[in-house]
Amino acid sequence: MDIKQITWRNNMKTRMIMFALLATLVMLPAALADYPMFGLDPGRTADAPGYAPVTDNLIWSTDVSSIGNGYIGGGASVADGCVYVSNWLSMTLDPTNLGLHCMDEYNGSIIWNNSLGGNGSVSTPAVAGDRVFVGSYDGDLYCVNTTSGDTIWNINVEPAPAWWGLASSPLIHNGMVYVVSFSDGVMHAIDFDGVEQWNYSASSSSNNYMSVATDGSKLFFGGGNAMNCIDIATQSEEWTFSGLGHQVTTTPAACDGVVYFATGKNEKKLYAVDIATGNEVWNGSLYGSLSSPAVSDGKIYIGDKDKRINCIYASNGTTLWNQTIGGPCLSSPVVANGMVYTTANYGQGTIYGFDAGDGALKWSYDTGNWNMAQPSVSDGTLFVGSDTGYLYAFSNMVWDGEVDITSGTVNVTADNSGVEYTISSTCAMYALIKSAEAAGFNYSINDSWYDTYGSLYFDMINDRPASGWDGWNYWVNYPDEPSPLVGADSYELNYGDIVSWYWSSYSTGTGTNPSNSDMLIQASVCGHELPNVVWNGSIDLTPGKVNVTVDDSGEEYTISSTCAMYATIKSAEAGGFNYSTSDDWYDDWGGLRFTMINDRHESGNTGWLYRVNYPDGSQPPSPNLCELEDGDLVTWYWGENMGATPEDSDMLIRIEVTITERGDLNHDGIITPADAVIALQIVARGEWLEAADMNCDGVVTSIDALMILQSGISG
Repeated sequence: MDIKQITWRNNMKTRMIMFALLATLVMLPAALADYPMFGLDPGRTADAPGYAPVTDNLIWSTDVSSIGNGYIGGGASVADGCVYVSNWLSMTLDPTNLGLHCMDEYNGSIIWNNSLGGNGSVSTPAVAGDRVFVGSYDGDLYCVNTTSGDTIWNINVEPAPAWWGLASSPLIHNGMVYVVSFSDGVMHAIDFDGVEQWNYSASSSSNNYMSVATDGSKLFFGGGNAMNCIDIATQSEEWTFSGLGHQVTTTPAACDGVVYFATGKNEKKLYAVDIATGNEVWNGSLYGSLSSPAVSDGKIYIGDKDKRINCIYASNGTTLWNQTIGGPCLSSPVVANGMVYTTANYGQGTIYGFDAGDGALKWSYDTGNWNMAQPSVSDGTLFVGSDTGYLYAFSNMVWDGEVDITSGTVNVTADNSGVEYTISSTCAMYALIKSAEAAGFNYSINDSWYDTYGSLYFDMINDRPASGWDGWNYWVNYPDEPSPLVGADSYELNYGDIVSWYWSSYSTGTGTNPSNSDMLIQASVCGHELPNVVWNGSIDLTPGKVNVTVDDSGEEYTISSTCAMYATIKSAEAGGFNYSTSDDWYDDWGGLRFTMINDRHESGNTGWLYRVNYPDGSQPPSPNLCELEDGDLVTWYWGENMGATPEDSDMLIRIEVTITERGDLNHDGIITPADAVIALQIVARGEWLEAADMNCDGVVTSIDALMILQSGISG
């Protein structure tokens, strides 16, 4: 079986150009992250980075009680591959298997349970290091070990737990835990050892689920028909926005110098208050529920008791859009990947995914029971519970992990033809192959584009085959870098790159980039530091002779125009890197050599080496003595001695060589009148091509075209 060397041509595949042009339409947030507490961050903005599902692809659902008992009314928090969620009493009042549950993020299996005193919780956990903090139905704040699930300590916070207990979702900030006891409207500041350091009392009680937000220097919570602002440093009131017509129903969200919150049925308003002054910025009509505002890209997303999810401009309170859902929206939205997610509290307990920009419904999923649970997003997965007692995980992410790749080459076989090819082990194609090995999904390589474009591609990944214009594309470091215009077998990766493989559907208009694809694979390049690839491309050589002047002596030498030295000189012209040559070996060995490439000078035994079609073949002679063949791959690399190889190098240059006989402009192996036509087109464009310059005078004219025609006719 012939082994063909992989090409590094910068040819543009038609389909890749199509998707590259569309790729500017949607932008994906920059990085994936955990979701460690209610509202994601201390400001409770619920503005999650990274990918999030664009379809209702359920990857797992788990009955956290294991026996169909209890409701999930709070949110799930995610950290270090684990999901933490609490459940509480259902109408049966059966306490069996209620409490705090730790689950595997990727398959939903239960790792451990903690009963939290026996009756569970509706508080959303908060994770910090090896500790998870959560309120309990009995009114205690619990600190639990994240590894074992054992209780480290618990202290009573809520003096009159009634039906809700300590429903406040803990805020973690600068080594302190902040929660609100609703019955007396007191905010408590508790250290990681379970010792209350200080507290602040509002004028009267808070909403049962009230939690604390912070902008970093001030704390905010509703209590006593007011929004209270407390200075962290002085532990005293900064201001109180009071005189509200009803209790604050939402946990506040603090963002960009403004705190947002809503009130309930006797007033029905959404407020924006200036953090620095405590003065109102604006207010608008909204029937406040438990649904707390999410803030993203200058907009507020909040549900209401009028069965709507609303998108409102944060600057002036103007409504951009709203959508009616199946029941009152008690769920606090989360925004991610251009989507906003929430639930409806009615018998179907529907989970919704809306387009955050225009409010278009992208997908929905009925859980089959009432639903006030808070959604969260981490590592491309949406987590949300329901009164069914199940936690649901939705994702379009096939796999998201790290691949360890090192410099070198590997052989791959095209599944459609059975032909074997050698590709770089640091290219995007091999990163996907390594991902498949780690995750267990399948793939198929196709070489039907190879003769035309010099590229291999995947025609199937994860049992999803390409069809027509619908297929698999890749993007490196989306959205910070442009879409690649070369095949994945030609794209060289660097340490820290993130390769996103995504399903693109031209027929439906989805998957124009990773953010709106319904199937995604992400591989982060880690492990060994990858070499700096100075240049990676192809050059066209024509048999003949050229003169070169060496830099150290100034002597001029005539060399073959199809030798490795001239291939490197042509690559420097194309790639813009510099070089220096020497003839100090010429008298003894007849060899010329490079003493500097890309501003890197040899020193002692350390310098520039090259190989042809590595790893096949032996160490070649001096580059001026090494004759190349069509399709050869020349690899220059920095090495410490003659025994070094490209795998050991921190700097590489890769050159794919195409050798074209003078006059054979269509590369079909013979000279015909068709080549003369191409020469005339070159003349018309005012271009120069060495293979078309038959008389070697440095220009291509009609005389050259005539010479080609005569050669073609004479045969």
